[in-house]
Amino acid sequence: MRRVSKLSGLCLISFTQFLIFFSPRACSQPVGELVASSDKPLQQSGSINREPKIEFYNWLYGSSRGNWFEWHTDTASMNSSLIESGFRLRGMGGIGGYADDIEGEEAENTLASAYSVDDNFLPTMGTVGKLYGMNGFGGLQLGYTHVAESWKISAFVGASVVRIWAVETIMTTEIVKFSRDLATLKGTKYGVLASIEGEYHPTDKLMFSAWGIYTPAYKWGYFELKSGVSLPFGGILPKEILENAYVGPHVALNVSDGLRQPMFGAHLTGITLGPVYMSITTGYTHEQLTGKGIYSILETSMQF
Repeated sequence: MRRVSKLSGLCLISFTQFLIFFSPRACSQPVGELVASSDKPLQQSGSINREPKIEFYNWLYGSSRGNWFEWHTDTASMNSSLIESGFRLRGMGGIGGYADDIEGEEAENTLASAYSVDDNFLPTMGTVGKLYGMNGFGGLQLGYTHVAESWKISAFVGASVVRIWAVETIMTTEIVKFSRDLATLKGTKYGVLASIEGEYHPTDKLMFSAWGIYTPAYKWGYFELKSGVSLPFGGILPKEILENAYVGPHVALNVSDGLRQPMFGAHLTGITLGPVYMSITTGYTHEQLTGKGIYSILETSMQF
């Protein structure tokens, strides 16, 4: 029996997002500060922090195909505050899980198709089972952020380590066996980790952002574009929660070992809950080894 492998690879990410075989399962990577909050002072009722120097950022991805990834990033300003230009030190780590369809020979697929059930858990016709696995990621980067009045750009470089391992298989029928030893479906790779991020606010009511991350470990990369307008009907919305929020389209691409996972959705970015900034994204994705489905991303950020 043969299986289309992803080794593939993330994700993530991101958060590398992101899920491995480091595959386009996640990642959607997830490396930095939230748009409309990053490198900006936190403003809360009763307190103002004008010079934050540290940011905690979390990126959580899930899809209707059973793939998930959680990514955490800590960024510290080395010679300035986060609202000023300067050098940054960044550490990150993530863990996730994936569920890949197992492809068989023609006779095996025909036999297994008689037993197909809900393909979110077991495969559709044409496959013979599901392979479940986990992946982990860690990275350390040094970079520089340039902050201007209406825009900023950051570039980081460092090193990463990616670990993958298979957990179990669930076959559609016991008659068809998985031909590979799960112990062979694991590995660790190291590589350079590079990322670039930028955002632009031409007016108070319009924003654009872009960022990307790449490592040769499993040839994984995540690239994202967002644009947004400030929420309409601002006068009737909770001011402290949504006054800095933007809504608009989200487009992303997760790649791994030649496989591609596009994402097309919508985001609500800049929700403020006390000291926490949030972004919520949802939309359509096509994970090459598991099929079409719905994805969601929750980002949270705190600065100190």
